[in-house]
Amino acid sequence: MRKYYSTLLMLLVCVTAGCEAAGGWKGKQAEVYFVVDGTSSMWKSEFQLQLSLVADLVSDMDIGPNRTRVGMGVYADRFDPVIPLSNTFDKQTLLSKIRDTEHIRGQTDMSKGLQGMRDALAPSHTRPFAPRIGVLLTDGHSSLYSLSQTYNNASHARREGIFLFVVGIGSRVKDLELRDLSSDPKRQFLFKEKNFTLLWRIKRSLSYNMAKVSLYQDDNGTCGQTAKVDTVFVYDEFNLGLDLRNSVHKFLNTVANDLRINPGNVRVGVVSDSQPGAGNSVHLGDYILREEFKQALERKTSKKGIDELLRHAREKYFITSAGHRIDAKKRLVLILNEPVPKGSLLRSGLAEQLYRARFMDDMEVYIIRPGSNYDKEYLQRLASTPQHVLFTDIDSAIGPFLQLFCKDI
Repeated sequence: MRKYYSTLLMLLVCVTAGCEAAGGWKGKQAEVYFVVDGTSSMWKSEFQLQLSLVADLVSDMDIGPNRTRVGMGVYADRFDPVIPLSNTFDKQTLLSKIRDTEHIRGQTDMSKGLQGMRDALAPSHTRPFAPRIGVLLTDGHSSLYSLSQTYNNASHARREGIFLFVVGIGSRVKDLELRDLSSDPKRQFLFKEKNFTLLWRIKRSLSYNMAKVSLYQDDNGTCGQTAKVDTVFVYDEFNLGLDLRNSVHKFLNTVANDLRINPGNVRVGVVSDSQPGAGNSVHLGDYILREEFKQALERKTSKKGIDELLRHAREKYFITSAGHRIDAKKRLVLILNEPVPKGSLLRSGLAEQLYRARFMDDMEVYIIRPGSNYDKEYLQRLASTPQHVLFTDIDSAIGPFLQLFCKDI
């Protein structure tokens, strides 16, 4: 309660003395639309705490027709577009309008709020040079009746170029649904709090992450213009050696330059350590910008067998919680630099994981095999087709791999 009154005091000071934009928002051009939960599952005081969070966030922004524009709507089982994005309010008036918003009440239907947000942030209503940012607040979850429509609206919003932040409040929210709704990476776009009185705790980081959002830079990559592809590269860092390790990193960096990563067409992950959160592992949703992905390649790693790395990639990477998209092609690229002797456990383990990837997980499997000590027929059986295996050193594999990988995307 003390925090609630301190927030109101801060807003009163803002009204009388004016509010300066916080560092990341100063001069920023953005289109921001808040979608606030107005259902009957909360008290009016809890609804007001949501509005206080929105007002706190807006207080950070540089409001103006040529800077950041803000709109807001409230949803329950209907949608009320309270503040249009095209409003010309100064910041003090805008904060007052936010605080005076009516608690409409009703059942939870997030699809109504998301559809209202999409309409408000449609290209015809927004500036083409300004990133479009949506913020959804909820203390509940979708019913079976509205679940698919909620997911579809969130998915369409992201495909339309809207950066979608989601704030879940309380114990009634469903973690998996929140992850499915928010943009990637989740650590930047998904927030949760235990109850309404603690919403003030996420304000600073939420404002900071929102201010960081910018339009994707033009992507010169030509591979992946016509299809969505989620690709995981797997290699055993410890068996590479320094020279080959550098060659593999050069290979991945060069390939990344040709992939359409920044617009979201292609997502790339790396498994060189099967321990979650350790080593060189990069999940599909961790890095949606090319430069961030390249930087992640330079982490150190620890020893795991190549068959264990493949199992980890199959089971832990091609899932929605790790950033996989259900409408994307699945591709697994194995860089194999060690011999696989006949009759060895490694040989049977490698075959098991790659056959499972192909026939159980519906993945397309590529293999790059440098060196000269290999069983050609065995490796060609493991890949999706014999042509999916490249017998060449890493430095010479870039051109042939891109030609093969990119021909149908």
